[in-house]
Amino acid sequence: MPKGWPIDGLSPAECAAREAEEEAGVKGKVLDECLGLFSYSKSMQDAEAIPCIVAVYPLRVTSLATNFPERRQRQRKWFPLEQAALLLQEPEAQTVVSAFAQHALLQVDRAGSHRRTGSA
Repeated sequence: MPKGWPIDGLSPAECAAREAEEEAGVKGKVLDECLGLFSYSKSMQDAEAIPCIVAVYPLRVTSLATNFPERRQRQRKWFPLEQAALLLQEPEAQTVVSAFAQHALLQVDRAGSHRRTGSA
């Protein structure tokens, strides 16, 4: 899960999209709806860890770049949402992603039932 610092002139959602592109080469449409917050301690070079609060935003992926700024420091991997939640180190981040996974499943179920009944 990409995490970064606020950027002047960009909304928090736009900052999240920028981090996803820089860290993983992931491009897409970010929604301006915060899924939740979590906290963690960011280790800094030659300094004590800094407490941080992260706002999580969903991004619908439209393309993947092979050439992105942090490609040599990171390896991009894809997981189902529920499995991804379990792989996160921060328990609060796990909760945010698990809740989003449940919400996404409900949306899929609702869409499927609408198709079967013909209602809109």
